[in-house]
Amino acid sequence: TDPTIDKFGKRKYRLKMIHSDGSSTYSQEVSLQFPDANTGVVYPNPSRGLFQLFVKISIGEVLLGNIYDSKGMLVKKLRSTGNGGVHKLVIDLLSSSYPSGIYLLQTMVNGKRQTFKLHKL
Repeated sequence: TDPTIDKFGKRKYRLKMIHSDGSSTYSQEVSLQFPDANTGVVYPNPSRGLFQLFVKISIGEVLLGNIYDSKGMLVKKLRSTGNGGVHKLVIDLLSSSYPSGIYLLQTMVNGKRQTFKLHKL
């Protein structure tokens, strides 16, 4: 089991197989390619209102974000500065002022714009 939620790039895995006599062996390694860190990942999604955005941001780079409701109205602005690795940004939509539904998160880092759909339960 790999509990890591901010997986990016190439990862190697193998299975530990436990036999009925209690002995164990390992399978051959398998490589998996996860999306590039620059594309970002929102987790968990859907959520009751607390989301996390994982994205790779260089030291000093600024992430700007806008969250829009289903009517296209701006409901929240975000700003965060990179730490030189995979950056975790907590997005809090728990308040009742953010009703259940679909929200769009638009981010901008170093001129690169991305859009993520957030589903609040």
